[in-house]
Order: sequence, then structure tokens, then C-alpha cells
Amino acid sequence: MYNQVNAGKDLSECAATFLTFQITVEEQTAVLNITGLDGTKEFLKNEVDL
Repeated sequence: MYNQVNAGKDLSECAATFLTFQITVEEQTAVLNITGLDGTKEFLKNEVDL
């Protein structure tokens, strides 16, 4: 998880390798896909409240 692997690092230092973002925009909708290493879903839920 983030806290174990990246302890002591600022989130901005880790985000480039920890998370991958893809956004798809259509006429009426926008979809944001976020993927990452094991623990990504839990990280987003606990740290970012998504």
C-alpha cells in the first residue's frame, strides 16, 4: 500500500508511478478511469474519499 511503499514521500512524488489516469469526454458525458498498483482502490477510498 501507499503508506508502506512510499513512506516519507510527498504524494506528488508518487502519483506519477502509483496512479494512471484516463479521461474520455463525449458530447454529454465524461468518464475518468484511475488505475494503479494493488491497494489503489483502498488508497482512493481512504485518502481521497472517492
